[in-house]
Amino acid sequence: MIDWSKPVQTRDGREVVIYTTTAENKELPIVGVILDWNGCPSDVEQWYPTGAGFNGVETPQDLVNVPETVFANIYFNKDFSAVVDVCLHDSDGGATKDWVGGTAKGYRAVPLDPKYKVD
Repeated sequence: MIDWSKPVQTRDGREVVIYTTTAENKELPIVGVILDWNGCPSDVEQWYPTGAGFNGVETPQDLVNVPETVFANIYFNKDFSAVVDVCLHDSDGGATKDWVGGTAKGYRAVPLDPKYKVD
């Protein structure tokens, strides 16, 4: 189910600008425009509340929430043989999880395969 309080895109990854989620057509109340790959508006479209755009059949133009991006800072010991700390951040830069010393909340230092050593 789509969370309409969050950004949406087409199933194939194109940006969508939503004009309304309460159009007069109660069957297809979502109205917006799909931007082409260059960011230019293409066609005005209507969607079902589920994000489906054509009789409930899955298509590339269906709406889905934009996946949330999470970044990880990974800290290694001096010889890069183990992870000693991981801090996850959301796309706004705020820390979402911090595993200090790699042992908090059940996590521990992870030995790495020596063939992947970082120089």
